[in-house]
Order: sequence, then C-alpha cells, then structure tokens
Amino acid sequence: MELCIAISGLFILGNVIAQNDILSWTYNIISYDFVGKTIVFYGVYQIAIFAFLSLFDSARKDSVLLKIKLVKIGILRSEYNKPFNDLEILHNRYTTSNLLINKVDKSDIDEIYGNYQQYIEGTIDKEFYEFYLKNKLILLEDRYEYYDLAWRLSLILRKCK
Repeated sequence: MELCIAISGLFILGNVIAQNDILSWTYNIISYDFVGKTIVFYGVYQIAIFAFLSLFDSARKDSVLLKIKLVKIGILRSEYNKPFNDLEILHNRYTTSNLLINKVDKSDIDEIYGNYQQYIEGTIDKEFYEFYLKNKLILLEDRYEYYDLAWRLSLILRKCK
C-alpha cells in the first residue's frame, strides 16, 4: 500500500513538473519504460525513507539512552543515600540552554528532577522514589527497544502503531 502511494505520488509530481499534466503517466503504464521508472522511484523512495528515519531514530535512541543512564544513576544513588548532583547539572543545562531540545525529553528530565527534589525535601519517601525510578526505567527501556524494531522504517506502520 505504502509503495503504491509513494510511486503514484512521485509519478504525479514528476508529470506535473515536466508536462503540467497530473495523469499523463497513466497512458504508458504497460511499457518497459514505466517499469524502469517505477524501480528507480522505489529505490530513491526507500533510500530516502531509510536515511531519514534511521537518523531520526538514532537521535531519539541517544536521548532515551541518556535518560536511562540518569534513572539508573538515580536508583544507585538512592540505594546508597548519595546526592544526585549530575541530575541538577543536566536539568540546569536543559532549562537554560538555547539548544533544540525535544519537548518529551525536557518533560522527562523535568519530571525526574521534580521527583528527586520531592525526595530530597522529604515530600515523598524513599520507597515511592525508588518505585518511580524503577517504573520509569522500564518505560524508557521499552521506548529504547522500540527504535530497534524493523517495521519502524514503514511510514504507514509507524503512524498506525
């Protein structure tokens, strides 16, 4: 389905640009020239989709991996009653930086930092804080594994799932 939509869209775009006619490509559908163009368009489409989605997913994996590391450090520091200065430094960098930061990443860092502050202030107890961190770790590891799935390179499956 995705292939048919992509190829039709590319043919229509190509014909509008070349001949200013949307449906002129349908007259030559049974020719060898059409088959050749279809194969070339499909190859270009797959390379573009693979490159774009792979780069996007790699960036997302990197940010999820940073959050997994933070949560694991938080669990370790909580078990040994040690301060979590790394989280404060990262939170300050995220909130004061002009870098392009994903809203989900910023929200997760704010949430982790907020729970840490509540734990330090005594608003939440150690048991609740450790439960929160372990639960967050499970959710982040699930998100990390999502980016390794093969079907993620299909635009239609990606939107439907």
